[in-house]
Amino acid sequence: CLPVLSEIPFGYDAAITMRLDCDEDIASVQQLWEAYQQADVPLSLALHTNILPNEKHEKFLKTFIETGGAVLSHTATHAPNWGGSYEAAHWEGVESRAKIENATGINVKYAVSPFHQSPEYALAALCDAGYLGCIGGIIRNDPEFLIARGGELAHLPAGFVGHSQQSMLHGDCMLTDGDPLTIFKQAFDRAVETRTLFGYLDHPFSERYQYGWSDEKTRVTAHLNFIKYMREQSAQPLFLDECQTLDFLRARAAIQFTFSSRHQIASVPVTCNGLRFAAEFRGLLYEITDGAVLS
Repeated sequence: CLPVLSEIPFGYDAAITMRLDCDEDIASVQQLWEAYQQADVPLSLALHTNILPNEKHEKFLKTFIETGGAVLSHTATHAPNWGGSYEAAHWEGVESRAKIENATGINVKYAVSPFHQSPEYALAALCDAGYLGCIGGIIRNDPEFLIARGGELAHLPAGFVGHSQQSMLHGDCMLTDGDPLTIFKQAFDRAVETRTLFGYLDHPFSERYQYGWSDEKTRVTAHLNFIKYMREQSAQPLFLDECQTLDFLRARAAIQFTFSSRHQIASVPVTCNGLRFAAEFRGLLYEITDGAVLS
């Protein structure tokens, strides 16, 4: 019988993270971002940097970051499969990070895959470019993102983590009969039952596309209703930004157990922003600290 490290920090029964993939716009997120601030829920931005430099977007980003907003890379050109080669993926990562740093002063450490596509060469390129993790999805059956739980990925250096998130809260994904949020609520319920991190996303409106939403008011209402449901369905929910989420997964991945005299002894070399670690073992949930003994 071996301990299973939880994706949910100790003391909570749900962990939720939300992001906006800024494919075509950034500043148009203002109204939704203000709604999340009022709900006291963090919102992260994954930046597709072909729309930078841009004075309007950079002014908004400055305010967003000053109030604690988290920023990730969403590549430079949003090319399918990261451009189709290791070399193209490496350039996408380096170019995107340089533009984000020039616009915000932040050296991003995490990426979000375009189209949720994460081929092996792209992940290797991100590692070599100095990134510490990547968020992908299941759309192309990339093996690293079909794993039920987030963490370190096969054939990549220790310390680089992945997390699969593809629950897209779009207007054209709402059900037309009954509760429009039914599928999203079910997805959250499954995450709570299995003690897994739950990640969902949307996109800022652009002049070209509104992702199936009729207007911003309708979108804001749906998001706030979903947040209300998640709070009602869990006793101690924890809302994290994407960087906090991946930081926690990296710290969790560094934990090791050794077996001694019928006991499991934990080694916890890294702490993470005050969040505590948990493990399920023989039907019980334990807080995991350095030197903790499970028996």
